[in-house]
Amino acid sequence: MQEIKEHATLFPFSQYERPESYVSAADQEKHPKKIRVFQKKIEDFILQEGYPCIAARTSINSKAFAFGIFDKMDCWRTDGELAHGLTRYLHEMATKPSNYLTYIAIFEFDGFQDEKQYETAMWSLLNRLALLSDKHFPWPEKVSDNPTDAQFAYSFGGRAFYLVGMHPKSSRKARRFPYTAIAFNLHSQFEALRKKHRYGRIKQVIRKNDLRFSGSINPMLSDFGKGLEAPQYSGRAVSPQWECPFKKEIISS
Repeated sequence: MQEIKEHATLFPFSQYERPESYVSAADQEKHPKKIRVFQKKIEDFILQEGYPCIAARTSINSKAFAFGIFDKMDCWRTDGELAHGLTRYLHEMATKPSNYLTYIAIFEFDGFQDEKQYETAMWSLLNRLALLSDKHFPWPEKVSDNPTDAQFAYSFGGRAFYLVGMHPKSSRKARRFPYTAIAFNLHSQFEALRKKHRYGRIKQVIRKNDLRFSGSINPMLSDFGKGLEAPQYSGRAVSPQWECPFKKEIISS
């Protein structure tokens, strides 16, 4: 009984667990064929010639990534299944900290016509995920829950994340993944690199690589605290008048 209670505390969304919710790349040989196919899609995309993000390449080369496979962003099962996958990811990061371990949620059956459709579906999902998270975890004190605040970062499970939206219709070549997906990266990973005085150099190399790979530097990028983070997530170029669909005050009411 005690073990069941501890499991429920560590994994409050375990009732939604499926084998595809959290897949460790390091266990590749144990996976069924379908899952290995998706893993190869991720690896081929990140390791394609000239791909700009050297941190992502390091993650892929060292098998330091995990992923989940879900039906669609708006599927009734996705919220809980993704919540469980992210909780597993946070547990792994707590037990085996890594500067590069990332979690990629893949939505197998989504197909959006343009970036706006993707952005709308992404934020709708993030709103619902935050609603689930709020039942068990507080918002991190170090970041704001207001997307118009320069200190905003998306939170799940009491931890701050930086998100990278990817899909076939993205205007950014580096985000034009063959499936609809969201990469979840912990803010603490960037903070650890800053403490080691490596973040600035990595950022410079990535942006130089992106200029060569995509023909331009992503105009939406800015460092945490020096610009808004929310407009960067979907990959769509938006104006300063853009209103983020994330409404924390509605979620908490």
